[in-house]
Amino acid sequence: MRLIKKSTAVLVLAVVLLVMMISGCDPVVSGESVTGGVSAKTPAPAQVSAEPAPIQTAATVTPNAPARSQTPDTPDVPETQPESEDAWTLLVYLCGTDLEENYGMASGNLAEMLAVPAADNVNIVIQTGGTKEWKTDGIDATKLQRFELAGGEMRLVDEQPLTSMGSPLTLYNFLSWGVDNYPAEKTGFVFWNHGGGSIGGAEVDQYFRPDVLTLAEMREAFAAAGTEEEFEFIGFDACLMATLETALILEPYAKYLVASEETEAGAGWDYVPIVNALNDTPDITGDALGTMICDSFYAKCAQNGTENMATLSVTDLSKVEGVADAWEEVAAELAANAADIGSLGDIA
Repeated sequence: MRLIKKSTAVLVLAVVLLVMMISGCDPVVSGESVTGGVSAKTPAPAQVSAEPAPIQTAATVTPNAPARSQTPDTPDVPETQPESEDAWTLLVYLCGTDLEENYGMASGNLAEMLAVPAADNVNIVIQTGGTKEWKTDGIDATKLQRFELAGGEMRLVDEQPLTSMGSPLTLYNFLSWGVDNYPAEKTGFVFWNHGGGSIGGAEVDQYFRPDVLTLAEMREAFAAAGTEEEFEFIGFDACLMATLETALILEPYAKYLVASEETEAGAGWDYVPIVNALNDTPDITGDALGTMICDSFYAKCAQNGTENMATLSVTDLSKVEGVADAWEEVAAELAANAADIGSLGDIA
């Protein structure tokens, strides 16, 4: 069986401290770093700016034409008008990259989302981009497209010219559009792609390499969209994003973080039980849904024989600042008592 991993190095001490605020899920075993000829969900390291420049929040941006692609005209598509508030909206930022082109992994998760028709009071909405080839019929790799998944079918509701899924402006546009057009009592947001942790960020776009979303750019987009306390959870169906830094960046915008401390199998989360949970329990909270996501992910990994590399956690973001304060105290104590900076590496 070919395994696809999402990997890069993770700071051991940050992971240990994060255990203090992680909700209980089924037992999992940390995966190993990927080497050799295995495809990994690992973007190139990116610089994280402490003070990013504000986003110019234009409704639509036409980028320079990417290699091997023309910037398409935007066709007329049906406008989505917000109606009465539903129980749940799940927004999925689906950046296919090589995981889709080479292995059809994004299409596999799409098939899971479509296997269970969403209830009338549940919205499943995706934005596609970031790959040179989609295995799912009806998705155009030369455009950014937005689909509503309803009745077991994908309905195209919006198209945009091709821009980088690793751009904070592209993320902002989807965030603001999704929240405005699909208001709900509870909203979840999922990043789907490679993950590279606190330094590497996430969302590698094949057309715009090496551009990725840094943590600072994620903060930029969520802040510009005015989504403070908007999300019940923010999740990463990607490797290595359950870090203290990720939690601190997203704390103002969500109640819970669902992410993997280590590498994650390329087959990703199991979306069938996720949609079932939203249908059957419309008042489900982010922590309960997150725990179910962890349990079903582990079960899927066990079924595929990859449970030995399965890590996924739910983090209560209301407690993350306390953890950060405690970590700063530990770090200060370590620095004050270390014989030299190099000796700190011996702790790991």
